[in-house]
Amino acid sequence: MDDKLRALRAAKHQQYLQLHPEERPHQEVCPQCKETIIKKISICPATGLYHHHEALKYIGNVIIDGNVVSSDVARRAANSKIVKWESAHTLKVRADATALNIFQSFVQQRDYQLQRFGYLYGKYNVEQKEIEVHCIYEPEQNGTPFTFEELPDPFLEKADAVAKLLGFRRVGAIVSHPPRDPSEMQLSSRECLLMTREQCKYGRECVLLTIAPNTTDGVVECLAWQSSSLCQDYFKLGQLKENTRPVEVVKQAMKEDDPHIFKSW
Repeated sequence: MDDKLRALRAAKHQQYLQLHPEERPHQEVCPQCKETIIKKISICPATGLYHHHEALKYIGNVIIDGNVVSSDVARRAANSKIVKWESAHTLKVRADATALNIFQSFVQQRDYQLQRFGYLYGKYNVEQKEIEVHCIYEPEQNGTPFTFEELPDPFLEKADAVAKLLGFRRVGAIVSHPPRDPSEMQLSSRECLLMTREQCKYGRECVLLTIAPNTTDGVVECLAWQSSSLCQDYFKLGQLKENTRPVEVVKQAMKEDDPHIFKSW
């Protein structure tokens, strides 16, 4: 090695040692997924959000770089707010009957007046756009007649590992709920967020299954749902949040056509 190059390396090394640990070059690790953040714009596998989503600049659902916006970016941002029809990412869902019966047996004993949720494991056929659900894992949770609360689950990673060994992958989630009038509500905000998060984390083909008796004759129905690409984009940016206001307040705001109705969403 050349003497000048050796002296330069030694000088740089001394400069590095004099730096504060926080000032030294290092690879940032995400506190949620524990993985090294390599790309400037990347999805956190644990949350489904963009890493540092709160620091990103965007118009609509289009991420921009810098303070100057080109006409092409502005046009794409304007078009992104237009709700467009898009073909379903999954055309058919087949679920194991035994797994569904085990999942609903507990809430069935309580006349479906308790919400429960679980994660779906199975396979996805890309060519046929078809999901096969082989098993359901119910993580730690608290349920009420109106909603469910996710709790830290020390066995979730083991469930993922066992499913992988069996040749399965996460293909969505399932939720039970009391009978609902479809003209009043199809999905709750928490159910929508769970559905969208699963799609952002594991693929747009993932689905949310809802299981509940209908309000007509009490027959138990299992329905499949997916969020739109626009909904997923807003979720990744951290712009979708659950409404915390009382239902009565929201209904009154809807009647009055309040422009701030979605302010806390």
